[in-house]
Amino acid sequence: MGTVIELKPTTPTTRPSRLRLLRGASGITQAQLAERVGVDRLTIRRWEADRLPIPNDQAYVLAHLFEVSVPWFVGDLTSSSRR
Repeated sequence: MGTVIELKPTTPTTRPSRLRLLRGASGITQAQLAERVGVDRLTIRRWEADRLPIPNDQAYVLAHLFEVSVPWFVGDLTSSSRR
């Protein structure tokens, strides 16, 4: 997807908020993301709403899908978003 996210003091710091940011910047729907990741749309919705934790294995898949580093996606503020 090649989305470039510039780190700013206001960059989201949680997996759900980073997922929303990346999906929005990529212009894909929850349904499209769900299909690419192999889960249902409701799961994406729950992840983005922080009602269901994003498992580490799925965080890895999502980071690679959006071409960001895994540490950045999981909330390491010292890590660059670029992979």
